[in-house]
Amino acid sequence: MKEIWKDIEGYEGLYQVSNLGRVKSLDRIVVTKMNISRLMKGKVLTIVPDPNNYMKVLFSKEGKQQIYLVHRLVAQAFIPNPDNKPEIDHINTDRTDNRVENLRWVTRKENCNNPLTKEKIAAFDRIRVFSNETREKISLVLKGKTRSPEAIEKLRQKTMKPILQLSLNGDIIKRWDSATEAKKMLGIKTIPDCLRNRCKTAGGYIWKYEGVA
Repeated sequence: MKEIWKDIEGYEGLYQVSNLGRVKSLDRIVVTKMNISRLMKGKVLTIVPDPNNYMKVLFSKEGKQQIYLVHRLVAQAFIPNPDNKPEIDHINTDRTDNRVENLRWVTRKENCNNPLTKEKIAAFDRIRVFSNETREKISLVLKGKTRSPEAIEKLRQKTMKPILQLSLNGDIIKRWDSATEAKKMLGIKTIPDCLRNRCKTAGGYIWKYEGVA
C-alpha cells in the first residue's frame, strides 16, 4: 500500500500522520536563545506502547509537550465519522497495528462486540489460565494430594473473586471471574489499582468487585 501523509489538526506544518500508522515531524525553522535561526530536519518519530499497549507519540509545540494515541490520529485524519462515534476499534485486535484499514469508528457496544475480541475471550475461558496466586492457593489446599480436574476447578472458583467491568456511566459491560483474567485478556494492567481505589478508572472503564457498592 502506498503511504499517504496528512497534516494533524492543530499541528499543521509541524507533524503529519500516515495511513500506515507512522508519525513524522516536518522540516522547520527554529530560533535559538541566541536569536539564531536554523533548520531542524523532519524525521519519523518513535512511538511506544502505553500501559494498555496502545501506541503513543509525543508532540511539542510552543514549548509545551502533549502525548497522543496513534490510532486516534490515524482515524481522525483518514476515516470519516459522520455519526460521531466515540471509540476506535482495532479490527484484528492488535493495538500496535494502526494501519487505516485496521481501524474503524465504533460505539462502545460495537467495540465490545468485535468478533475477534469475543473469540479471544472465549478462548481464554476455555484455557482457564491460573494466576500464580491462584496456583499457590490451590497447591496449599491440595497439600500434595491428587484431585480430579472437577475438584481443582471447584477450588479455583473458591480462590477467585469476580469483578465487574462498567462504563463511565456505571453500566455493567461484563462480569469477569477475576482481575487477573480481565487484565490478561484486555491488556489493562492497572485494573488491580482501580479495584484498590488507587485510581478511578483503568483502560477507560470503572472496575469493582462484584457485590461491592
